[in-house]
Amino acid sequence: MKVLKGYVRNKARPEGCIAACYLADECVDFSNKYFKQSVEVVNSQQRNEEYQNDVILEGRSISSETSVELFDDVLENAHRYVLFNTSEIELDSSVEGYSELLKWLANGPRKNAMSYTGYVINGKRFHTKSVEKSTQNNGVAVDATTLCRSSVKDKSQVMDVVAYYGVLQEIILLDYYVYQLPIFKCDWANVRNGVKVEEGFTLVNLHQSQSKFVREPFILASQAKQVFYTRENDTSNWYVVLKAPPRGFHDLEMYDENYDDTLVSNENISNAVEDVDESDELTYAKTRL
Repeated sequence: MKVLKGYVRNKARPEGCIAACYLADECVDFSNKYFKQSVEVVNSQQRNEEYQNDVILEGRSISSETSVELFDDVLENAHRYVLFNTSEIELDSSVEGYSELLKWLANGPRKNAMSYTGYVINGKRFHTKSVEKSTQNNGVAVDATTLCRSSVKDKSQVMDVVAYYGVLQEIILLDYYVYQLPIFKCDWANVRNGVKVEEGFTLVNLHQSQSKFVREPFILASQAKQVFYTRENDTSNWYVVLKAPPRGFHDLEMYDENYDDTLVSNENISNAVEDVDESDELTYAKTRL
């Protein structure tokens, strides 16, 4: 009763004073309990932030996992691409011995792997094409060095950087026993006649035959750059390539302005770049940057 009497400020309206003060105390008590469970603003985690993981080398999954068994040819192509694009296998005469990662890479991955429909890497959120979402996150681009020639009549071949555009079909987490490495399986547009530049915009044809990349559909998840496709018109097979920062991305220092130039570079790519013949000797000449 002493506490309730202390609430009375207006003796003409004691009931109202007690009710108002009691309600204020309850609000303060509830707020204190709420803030104890909250995260401080300075320590809040970004939506596309990666978590430290000693097993998964890059990124983190954002979907449920599905166990899959890879066919021998798929496993061989995926493992070969990992070896050709991992700095650990580069020879360095000044370094004695080898790293623990190199040891397990040489051992090869298991046939059983994990498949996901969503993944966060390099501050970007990717989803496979099979995921029906209002936000499009399955567009992928990668810069690769490849053997090419300026025309069909040109017999000399040179190494050049070419931008490849595709759609993410599957996210696979290769299991190297101790380490796990994410790779993206994509459908790639044909750079010979499926990519062109018109009025400063890069256009890709995502409906052309993509049999050329059947044996090499993979890239490392860390190599993927996110792009968005918007259809030229309702009847066209061509899509305009757009590059935009992820939702909530405001750190200008992390923004790669040079990458925007890549999307509109190679203005003569539709008629000036001709890939070499797809012989076994040159199938894996292409290396992503």
